[in-house]
Amino acid sequence: MTHKIWDRKRLFRMNRKGGIEGLPLELMIIVIVATLGTAILVGWMGDVEEPKSIGNVSAEPGYLDITNATSAATFNLTISVTDNDGAPIKDAVVIISGCGLTHVVKETDSKGEAKFTNLSLSLNGAEKGYINVHVSANGYGDNDSLRVTVVG
Repeated sequence: MTHKIWDRKRLFRMNRKGGIEGLPLELMIIVIVATLGTAILVGWMGDVEEPKSIGNVSAEPGYLDITNATSAATFNLTISVTDNDGAPIKDAVVIISGCGLTHVVKETDSKGEAKFTNLSLSLNGAEKGYINVHVSANGYGDNDSLRVTVVG
């Protein structure tokens, strides 16, 4: 009877050493499953796109000089909006405020431009002020990075 138990133990040891270069079979299976799982995850992550965001907001002109303007003078301002790749963003909502402006709203056109015309600005006795520009685009988020300087 002792002989049969010894034979079973010997057979069990032989089966466990059935792997490549002395690795147990269970360890080889774990390595293969982990490798396949990693390959699947890396392949899935390769299809993930970078999130879209507003890349650049700029103004033309870069500043407004109202030093010699009459009280009836009006000004024009064009705000350009692009994404991270430099492509224009259409239908972005642009809101400007400050220097006598109260939440003037426009949407960008196919060129990514919002054109504000006939703006009546005031500094209320100050030498300098700012027009704050807020941009919001569906799927791109918000951007408050631009302030246009108004000098008087």
